[in-house]
Amino acid sequence: MPEVTEGLAGEGLMTRAGSSTAVVLAGLLALSVSACDSSGADDPSPSPSASSPAASPTTSETTSPDPSPSASPSPSGSDIPAAARKQTDAGAEAFVRYYIAQSGRAWTKPDPSLLDGLSTRQCSSCSRLSDVAADLASKKQRYDASPIRISKMKTIRSSSSEVAFEASLVENAVRVVDRKGSTVDSYPERRIVRAISTVWRDERWLLNGIGE
Repeated sequence: MPEVTEGLAGEGLMTRAGSSTAVVLAGLLALSVSACDSSGADDPSPSPSASSPAASPTTSETTSPDPSPSASPSPSGSDIPAAARKQTDAGAEAFVRYYIAQSGRAWTKPDPSLLDGLSTRQCSSCSRLSDVAADLASKKQRYDASPIRISKMKTIRSSSSEVAFEASLVENAVRVVDRKGSTVDSYPERRIVRAISTVWRDERWLLNGIGE
């Protein structure tokens, strides 16, 4: 059974830490495929299982709007939208949309706890997103609008335990502002395509990787 592993892959999603934060996002993580034993599927350490090689990927696309982010989810995931808690491809997609919306909230409040419990320990890019939110909070800075949104998603690999997508994303034109509203940094709009992997664990979806 293949597994998703991650390695640094140049400039990537939401690298917009800039001079406003001490944390610099090195970039998104590349998706690579290697053989693994399916017995490790429930191990929370790096190397969770991914889709079966026999699974047929789908090519369904959607342009439905992102779900509105809610408060920081509890460990049980009870605050995650119901649509994102179904063990289906559509449920995994709804979870990715929720996660991206929630990461935007984490940078605009800012509040790193909004991302707590939403990813595996393997997703180091997820940790970096939380680190930036924490650094913004410590500097009393924030983004004046959500830094990213999903334009379109396509399922590229699917099994009962993992679903991976190709996501067309828009990095919005945004400003980093201080507590007085003065501009600290600004970024133009940019369109990017990234692979995003989710894994089903403990009766819920978790983000497992973001890569080029």
